[in-house]
Amino acid sequence: GRAGGAGCVDVKRQQSTQPAPQARHRTRHHPARRRRNGETTRGGTDRYVRGTAKRNDETPRGGRDGYVRGAAKRQRRASPPRRDGQLRAGHRKAQPLTVAPTRRLPCPVPTLRFVRVDGETGLADWQHVHNVIIPTHQLSLDDVRERSGRHHLEVAYLGDVLIGCSTVRRPVDGTATVIARVLAAHRGQGYGGELYARGLERARALGAGTIETVVLSSNEDGLRFALKQGFEEVERYLLPGDTIPWIDLRLT
Repeated sequence: GRAGGAGCVDVKRQQSTQPAPQARHRTRHHPARRRRNGETTRGGTDRYVRGTAKRNDETPRGGRDGYVRGAAKRQRRASPPRRDGQLRAGHRKAQPLTVAPTRRLPCPVPTLRFVRVDGETGLADWQHVHNVIIPTHQLSLDDVRERSGRHHLEVAYLGDVLIGCSTVRRPVDGTATVIARVLAAHRGQGYGGELYARGLERARALGAGTIETVVLSSNEDGLRFALKQGFEEVERYLLPGDTIPWIDLRLT
């Protein structure tokens, strides 16, 4: 201890106050300082560039977009808390689903096929419709055949399905009778209107100035249809041997 005396050099103090040049060189060029400055060491990888780009929310050249997604995630976390009626940053308010109102298109009435009664098939079909709708006055095939010679009789089909029949009595003193009959299973579909319109046209062509019709009083659907077409009741009467009255109506 004495041999050193005042001339001795404090090695610890010298190392703390004056770092060796080699140590300063290592500190200045240490990769950590280059990474903080956004530089890439010569011959090294681009991880320092990616780290800098990650802090700057940029996508490095040749890298992935994970850092951009990470930046967006941090931005959402940094956004203020959501209140009622408010959305976080980057969110869009969902638009209410609107459904266009449906439009009901009118259903077209299927086309009927009209056949004039002049053969055995037509006679039988006309007889069937008449006897079903007017059970109190049954007709035979001979009766129908005789009527077909005096009146204009037609049968209506929808495809091959029997729908109804019609009768147009020739005018007497300018008054013709038009009768349209539709089986109960096919009513309410516009078929009776087509049968009546066709019979009315036929009666006008024969020179009728006044149109009448006849309905059995028990046929409520037929009476309602006639009133809807503009007919008015003229007379009620009973035929000999009948118990249900007939109703004569005239088109006004």
